[in-house]
Amino acid sequence: MYLNPLKSTIETLEESEFDQLQPRLAPVLHTLCLVWANSTHYRMPSRIIVVLQEICNLLIRIATEYLSPEEIFKGETDEALVKIKYVIGVLEQFKTDFEDKRNGLAEYFKDMEPVPWEFASSLVFARYNCFLGRVRQIEDLVETTIEFNRLEKIEIGGMKGKALSKQVENLFLEFTEFVTIFQNITYNCLDIKEPSFKRDYDKFKEKIEYLDLRLASIINQGFDDCGSLEAILKMLDAFGSLLDRPIIRKDSEPKYPMLVQLYEVELDLTKKMFDQQNALLKDTSSIVLHVNMPFVAGVLQWCQGMRERISLIKNKLVQLNNGTIETAEAVIVFQKYDQMMELLKDFEIKIYSDWTGSVGEVSELNLDLPLLTRNDESKLISVNFDPQLVSVLREVRYLESIKREDIEIPDSAANIYNKNDLFRQYLANLDLIVSRYNKVRETILDVEYPLIEGQLGHLDVQLDRAITSLNWKSEAVWEYIEETRQTTGGLEQ
Repeated sequence: MYLNPLKSTIETLEESEFDQLQPRLAPVLHTLCLVWANSTHYRMPSRIIVVLQEICNLLIRIATEYLSPEEIFKGETDEALVKIKYVIGVLEQFKTDFEDKRNGLAEYFKDMEPVPWEFASSLVFARYNCFLGRVRQIEDLVETTIEFNRLEKIEIGGMKGKALSKQVENLFLEFTEFVTIFQNITYNCLDIKEPSFKRDYDKFKEKIEYLDLRLASIINQGFDDCGSLEAILKMLDAFGSLLDRPIIRKDSEPKYPMLVQLYEVELDLTKKMFDQQNALLKDTSSIVLHVNMPFVAGVLQWCQGMRERISLIKNKLVQLNNGTIETAEAVIVFQKYDQMMELLKDFEIKIYSDWTGSVGEVSELNLDLPLLTRNDESKLISVNFDPQLVSVLREVRYLESIKREDIEIPDSAANIYNKNDLFRQYLANLDLIVSRYNKVRETILDVEYPLIEGQLGHLDVQLDRAITSLNWKSEAVWEYIEETRQTTGGLEQ
């Protein structure tokens, strides 16, 4: 009678896929605790241990089917590792849940003295722990394979880079050849009674230790051969998680303080470049700008580039996860980094605030200018779109393209930029009008002048509106431009 509920929960486990198992384990242990508390027949260690052992065996069987031991080393290692880690997590959780139930067993005894589980956990989990240990060994195998697979695409720079890269290639081929042992096994690697796995695994660990020593030597030579901090970090980034392998880490760590020293040199160089840039503000024509950008956007992007460079290096140093960054020397260097970041930020604020403080007034003044101007001596005309307005339009276009959340474009500049296409249309047509008119003025012969004097005079009256009264904010500018373009077209013909 008391086992019927337990039988039902266990049958649910048996029918489950392993990836559905975790939420169904707690009800099994809960039911088992109820049986222990309410059945004097099963309130005996020998009997409850047997039940728990059978549950453990069931979990081992379901886990084995889920992992498919014949496919673990033949499929994608990344996918295999995900499944292995999931299995380990579920198996460990069951042990944790067991201990929680053991400690909370008194809650199941309502009207009697609680009877604890005083038996050793090892009596329940002896086989289970052996299986869990085997899964962890397979996890180590798969993780090591993933780590060493990084070697396939590693290329080391520097004077000795080609020779070192060849050593890495040979090491990878040696590893690949050796690891095929597990791809070709015919036994069940999850069978804890199978002695062949232990023999092969011990050989694997011995071989990997030898390869780790060789790899550590290659990395140290790469350290010494790389000509810059950037090259060293690029090399370390290529090796990735291999650097965390105990043998490699122990052998390489003495080299890491050099990275902090090189980073300080990089920060000092950045400060020198910043000081030069700051000094050039007195003569902005010489200031260093990001490629092809106008002044404000170019300076902001230059600052962003400097900031990204020193931040990227700092982040890579932190990711190395070693004690080097906690030394007194590193603390001082990172303080320099913070100071440099503040200097760049203040520099940006100054450049941008100066621009935003004047752009509105400058824009309004220039928009109030007439569309055209005339040279009193030659009578030739020209488009009067001030270069400062062109500069505003370029600034806004580039500021929008760099997409900085901390940059808010002033309304006055944004409003002008919203009419950018309209201004382009105005300018293209005004340039055509100016070209036609000036061509006539410059090429007309004295004998021809009386023939067009009336037309030219009428056109001059028409152009005077653009020279004296029409500006870039006036109403009906486009209608005027269309009319004048037609007039100059007729005159040119």
